[in-house]
Formats: sequence, C-alpha cells, structure tokens
Amino acid sequence: MPRVYQAYYNSSGKKFRHHSASRTKILAEARTVARETGQEVKIDILEMESPSMKYLIDLLNGATPKSRERMCSFVPRGSPILVTKNGVVRKLWKVKKQKV
Repeated sequence: MPRVYQAYYNSSGKKFRHHSASRTKILAEARTVARETGQEVKIDILEMESPSMKYLIDLLNGATPKSRERMCSFVPRGSPILVTKNGVVRKLWKVKKQKV
C-alpha cells in the first residue's frame, strides 16, 4: 500500500494541510512553515488502499484513510528572531522536532 505524508496546522480557526509522497520534502516544508508561522505543525503517515475508482470517489466524498499514525511534529519555542535578508526584515521562530 502506498504511503502519503500529511503536514497540517491550525491558524485562525482554519486547518492548513500539505501533502507529499516524499518524506524528505514534507519534513523540509513543515519545518519552514513552523518557522514562518510560529504554529505547531504535525506530520502524519497515511496508509492508502490500492487505487480504485470506488476508493477515489469515497475519498472525494470525505472518507478518511484506513490508517493514520503520527510521525513527528515541529513545535516553535522561545520568542521570534528578526532576520534581515536583502533589506527585508522577517520574524522567524526557533523550531524543535518532537517525536511521538
């Protein structure tokens, strides 16, 4: 069964999600988002069934994957740091990776 990695965080009452089939890409994206937003970003591993038209229609109708397990999460800590790059000042947080 194929694996899909999902990173998500809640901000302003909305849930933002990122999906990828590559573990390395999802870890890099999640770390970057956590540094920029200051929100806790959780990463889950989703086990998908073998692709079929019925399964695809069920997913589009809101069905959840059969198995979901937490891989890790990125938690911001401390106060934000001001970083100047090309004359633009940005706030970035220090981030710590927490395994389950």
